[in-house]
Amino acid sequence: MFDLLFRGASIGVLALLLARLLYKRKMRFLEFAFAGLILSVIIYIPVSAPSPLVKSAEIWGFISFLPVMTPFFLWWAGLAFFDDEFRPRLWHAVPALLVFFPVFFIDTWPQIAFVRSGTTLALYIYLIIIVFKNRATDLVEERRRFRHWFILFAAVFSVAVELAETSLLEHSLPLIGFPFQAVAIFILTSAFAFWSLQIAGPAWQAKPTPLRKPEATRPANKHLLERLRAEMDQGVWREEGLAVGGLARRLGVPEHQLRRAINTGLGYRNFATFVNERRIAEACIRLSDPGLANQPVLAIAFDVGFSSIGPFNRAFRNFKGESPTQFRRKSLAQSG
Repeated sequence: MFDLLFRGASIGVLALLLARLLYKRKMRFLEFAFAGLILSVIIYIPVSAPSPLVKSAEIWGFISFLPVMTPFFLWWAGLAFFDDEFRPRLWHAVPALLVFFPVFFIDTWPQIAFVRSGTTLALYIYLIIIVFKNRATDLVEERRRFRHWFILFAAVFSVAVELAETSLLEHSLPLIGFPFQAVAIFILTSAFAFWSLQIAGPAWQAKPTPLRKPEATRPANKHLLERLRAEMDQGVWREEGLAVGGLARRLGVPEHQLRRAINTGLGYRNFATFVNERRIAEACIRLSDPGLANQPVLAIAFDVGFSSIGPFNRAFRNFKGESPTQFRRKSLAQSG
């Protein structure tokens, strides 16, 4: 009874979160990714319970496979949430196959379990790198604070799920362990629900459209925004390696104050996007100039503040949807 109470409460909490996501008329990939994660956990909760009904072959065979995808959904949701430049690509589905299909062959070929375990570990490591790597440029304060908690949640939950799955497969989890498992799941889901509903509202907002100048809404400091615009107009964005901390020192304000001003006052969620918008706009002007047709793309990348061609190409594709060379060829053909 104690076990069922906490499992039912966890399912109720997650069902409310799922309904909240699905209620939106126009869902983004971010909502779809989190919906998949929540649904897989909802199904995992009764599947991992000691109830004979859930253990029946008919129900087990129908619903037991989606929880296997929990590591993949967690990885996908984390990328969509913490990386504003993330765009789903076809190769992103490959880890799903490596996580899912080994389950069908584990009885006849036990060694294949290492494929799933290795893939799961690689996904978590990759996600941890992205979460910490993008922290320096993140302008959404609520999301910056949540990064460490997310890693803790992901680590604890993934370890708990893997241990539970191993125990269930071996039929070695004692009955006394199920209530503790139910309480742990309830604590984690409640913590996630509290954050999602009470703390991280701004972190779920859609990111601004690239190369569209956002309007200043509820500026945190009008004078600071005016000084910031002046610095940007003078070309501070050309400085290689420009960081929000260095710009804050240049303006003589605390870093957190500048972050909030750019985020709430100008609508940007990422400092790199804020700076690269100016850089790519200038690069487009140069690439479209027939008089600069012979100037190497690398030289243009250096002139607008990039340290190498790789980051320049990635940023350019993110804003324009094509490479600098393709943009130049098209622009010069139209002008000629």
